[in-house]
Amino acid sequence: MRTSLRRTEQAPQSGQAMVETVVILTATLLLLFGIIQFGLIYHAKVALDYAVFEAAREGAVNHAARSAIEYGLARGLAPLYTSISSADSGLDKVRKVQTARDRILSEIRSGQFSCIERLNPTREAFNAYGVSGQVGTVYDGPMIPNDNLRYRSATPRSGANVSIQDANLLKLRVTYCYPLYVPLISSVIKRLEGVEPDPDPPPGWVTPHPGDFQAACYRANRIPLVAQAVVRMQSAAIDDNFPAHCD
Repeated sequence: MRTSLRRTEQAPQSGQAMVETVVILTATLLLLFGIIQFGLIYHAKVALDYAVFEAAREGAVNHAARSAIEYGLARGLAPLYTSISSADSGLDKVRKVQTARDRILSEIRSGQFSCIERLNPTREAFNAYGVSGQVGTVYDGPMIPNDNLRYRSATPRSGANVSIQDANLLKLRVTYCYPLYVPLISSVIKRLEGVEPDPDPPPGWVTPHPGDFQAACYRANRIPLVAQAVVRMQSAAIDDNFPAHCD
């Protein structure tokens, strides 16, 4: 009689221990996956910061042309997608980097996973300081002079909020969609960003509403990362075509 009583007392305790183990294990896995995913995101953000500087530098010496900026961005992001082993020869390493660069450049020019904004010089700066000029055979329009800036007037012209010296600063903002590799965490991030509706949001939680481009990033299982860079122009800037915003 005592033995059966002890068995009935131990059964609920073992079931409770199993439930607690499942809850703790689930929370631990989510925490571990989150650390891995956000570590990858941090690494990608560092790479993007460098890549945007490369893009601005490439644009500074190539008349702020969009094609040159896109090439510089792809070249800066190539190491992020290049896997090199110790067995690779020097030529194999170069080929892998070039392959990654070309693939990223194709993505960038498709406009699906990256968006490049030219914050400066603005359209108003081109209207105020632009002079007629020609670059190669593909552009014949207003160009902001880059010569003798030390001796040019630093007073902003009518219609421009900056001087011609400040108009020669190339400022870029790039939004890049980085893949989410770790399972489960991508769904958590999407819910936090308001892409996937939360069926039971916490009290007082305000659901954010990402713009069209960023929402498309999340739907493609990617996260939008943003970086900026400023470089002084080393050539006359042309008024190339860039998107108005990357929301």
